[in-house]
Amino acid sequence: MTARDEYLASISLEEQYGRHGIAIQTGAYCAFDKRTTNMPHMHSYYELCLVTSGSGVYYHGDAVLPLSAGDVFIADPSVRHEITSHTTKDLRLMFVTFTVTSVDAPLSDGFEDQLLDAFLKRHTVCGRGRAQLFHYLPLLAEPSVSSGRTHFLRRSLASFAFELIGTLTDVPAAEHTVVRSHAVEKALGYITANVNRRISVCDVAAAAGTSERNLRHLFKKSLHARVIDTINEYKISRAAQLAFMHFKIYEIAYAVGIEEPSQFTRLFKKRFGISPKQYQLRYAPDVSVRRTVFAGLPNGSPNAGMTSRTMHKKRRAHYVQ
Repeated sequence: MTARDEYLASISLEEQYGRHGIAIQTGAYCAFDKRTTNMPHMHSYYELCLVTSGSGVYYHGDAVLPLSAGDVFIADPSVRHEITSHTTKDLRLMFVTFTVTSVDAPLSDGFEDQLLDAFLKRHTVCGRGRAQLFHYLPLLAEPSVSSGRTHFLRRSLASFAFELIGTLTDVPAAEHTVVRSHAVEKALGYITANVNRRISVCDVAAAAGTSERNLRHLFKKSLHARVIDTINEYKISRAAQLAFMHFKIYEIAYAVGIEEPSQFTRLFKKRFGISPKQYQLRYAPDVSVRRTVFAGLPNGSPNAGMTSRTMHKKRRAHYVQ
């Protein structure tokens, strides 16, 4: 996690799954470096937290729980709780909030309805070792000036929230969901690590240890999105961050592994409604915060360590500036 990743788009959704319904809202990232406690408090809704780095201590009612990166924990409604990092002063986390409503109706056989029913009956306060959920975070991030609540963002929020809820809930006879989640998480991890490359559905399926056909099925069921659309979403979200930082359009396209000018412009415009250059002129701050475009890429990436000077100048003419 880096500073530029620590932004959550403002997303909310309400859905009814049968007997149970849910209303979810993104929260924010929180750092406990200067202010090392959020003080004892309570509220009327559920609050789900994912620790992104550091360590701390969580007080929930009478429970006292240590926290570390990858932990998922919850604040239940009307339960007094407090998050602290007095000793290390390095705890960082993100949270979402939600409420659950129930109606007098039969319980459906849908995964979400079954999970919410089990959650309401019994759930733990903290789950460990879920760092793989970090792969969802880029899907929930946009520059602060973005247009916001797209269908894809809402589906990503729902999938992420149910992963968090599932971490704290034991759902009987749900082995298929574990396999599904594992494959999807491996796929998202591969996409995140290779956002700078030209990757195919075949590449992602191989990394996830499944077939292309099954991967497409899992993505549709879990993320309500096509695999190729998810790949492009990661790339264009990263492209928007670079545009916001005043990188040149040809640099941005090359940095996200889309070297075909028309394809890059088309995907960007589809996502944001305007061209990359229009986005940059409209939203990027006046003061340039440019840094080496390929800094921070994984070691061994073909573009790692490169700057715009190492790129072929002929690429520049292809992109409308």
